[in-house]
Amino acid sequence: MTLPPMTSPEIAEQLKPLLSFKDKIDKDPKLGVSVLEMIFEKPVTDPLDYDDLLDCMSFLEEPLVEADSLFALKIMICLYPIADKHYAHDICDAIDLWIYETPMKELIPFIQKYLEIYPTTPLKAIGQDWIKQILKEEK
Repeated sequence: MTLPPMTSPEIAEQLKPLLSFKDKIDKDPKLGVSVLEMIFEKPVTDPLDYDDLLDCMSFLEEPLVEADSLFALKIMICLYPIADKHYAHDICDAIDLWIYETPMKELIPFIQKYLEIYPTTPLKAIGQDWIKQILKEEK
């Protein structure tokens, strides 16, 4: 898959590693979080520029969703703990909405792996809600 065009060439260039790790991220969501940390060049615990998070989310919402919606949702899930730690609640809410509005049962195994990585945090409840919503929409 090639990287779709977007308004911020810098973010597009920075997000290219995500595409090369696509198959590995499917098996290990923690790798997606690590790649995003590498892209932002800061560990998840360091202060992060809100605009970087917003640019990343804009890329995921627009061009990547059009090119590969399932992969875009997986990367949104990987972005969630980073946005959460940086109090970017609007980005967390946007991720929730994307998952609720684009329920894909193929996303459930990825979310379950995600829950194994974050088993005792508030993210566990959110992940469980995502699964419930996807299953509810299938009926």
